[in-house]
Amino acid sequence: MFKKMVLTGLLLSASCASQAAPIGSLDLRYAGSKVEIEDDFDKAEVEGDGFDLRGSFNLTPELAAQVSYLSTSANDFRFDGVKYEGDTDLSVLRAGLRYQFYSGGFAAYVLADYGKVKLSGDGGSDDDSGFVAGAGLRDAGKGAFLWDVSLGYIDMGDIGTGAVFEYNLGYRFTPMFAAVLGGQGYALSKDSVDTTLGTFTLGLKLSF
Repeated sequence: MFKKMVLTGLLLSASCASQAAPIGSLDLRYAGSKVEIEDDFDKAEVEGDGFDLRGSFNLTPELAAQVSYLSTSANDFRFDGVKYEGDTDLSVLRAGLRYQFYSGGFAAYVLADYGKVKLSGDGGSDDDSGFVAGAGLRDAGKGAFLWDVSLGYIDMGDIGTGAVFEYNLGYRFTPMFAAVLGGQGYALSKDSVDTTLGTFTLGLKLSF
């Protein structure tokens, strides 16, 4: 009788664990990036590759903390269409909060992130920080396919202000493991200088 009760308790615990919603996730992705900086006279372009790390943790069913770090490098760049040799590194850090509202098979959310962008090369570096505020839609986490789209306003100080768009698509092989791809597009402007940043990412997501 005692053994039967123990086995029943273990089965119930396993069942509850398998049905529980994940409390967080960790992404590890390959990243490709392209940066363009253009004013009334000149245009500089840099294409690099590297990695994209992302993590999130649900503080409550509605509120989540989130962080992402993108780092890419290039061995050359283009200035007014002419190719030059030179190492260039890009990093983008974002960290903040997301508040979500569940409705059927999807969730709507708003987000607020601190952000920092740094672009460095042989001739020096330029970096600034600011914030991102936006809203988006995502799947509720129950099906095999995952998706997420968002649009936001971005202010990065001396780099400029503008908009950021992001999408993520993926397939869950198990509730804990998924393959994902995504992209981000930043468009900023200040004092007749336009800066655009586009990224493509591909990798794995672990939910826990």
